[in-house]
Amino acid sequence: MIRLEDIIGKDVITEDARILGTIESVGLDISEWQSPAFKITVKKGMEAQLGVKKPMFASAKVYLKTGCIESVSDMVTLKVKLDGVKEELLTITDDDIDTAGEFINRKVVAKGGIDLGILESFLIDNDDWEVPLMEVRLTKQAIKDMGLKKGFRYSRVVSMETGDIRTVGDMVLLGIDKATVRSHIEGTRRRKREKQEERVDDTRAKEVSLESLLDGGEKGSKGDGPKDFRL
Repeated sequence: MIRLEDIIGKDVITEDARILGTIESVGLDISEWQSPAFKITVKKGMEAQLGVKKPMFASAKVYLKTGCIESVSDMVTLKVKLDGVKEELLTITDDDIDTAGEFINRKVVAKGGIDLGILESFLIDNDDWEVPLMEVRLTKQAIKDMGLKKGFRYSRVVSMETGDIRTVGDMVLLGIDKATVRSHIEGTRRRKREKQEERVDDTRAKEVSLESLLDGGEKGSKGDGPKDFRL
């Protein structure tokens, strides 16, 4: 799972190590909450290879299918070589697709008109390119109204499921009320805490196992004593 801002600006390279350009934005299908394509700013000199024209005073832009992406790390690596990239381009314009960045900083409102906060980012599954979660920065009033614990004053950004979104316009309207939002937030926090505790327990168990192994080795060495090899 990657955050939206963690992929913006990364170089895109083909299977045969050619740089196509950089990720400018992430296309978003809000009916399915999936990312069908990335918008790429084409590297100067690569336009002919991709079959696009360079504007006179700007860089060429193309939409590349997410299905051809092999991995996302320091760079975005494709499954295809340069000569196969044209087949992975979508013939669409900015008017044909929403981008995730368009929704950043919009208000998130719960059922009943309760202002929760601001949409800060999306979390994207870079295996199937679904967008299951959004990150919302809660207002102090929302934290107070939902009766959340004091710790939220120091960590006001929470994850919420995009499946709970009813509609998106000038605001992001949820189909769930304040009480359900609180329940989801506390459930998510509880699961995170349980996972952290599991990792701590696993680490401690490994440390104890290693200490036991070392202690056993030391005792065995001390107990052997000098050996007499005479026949």
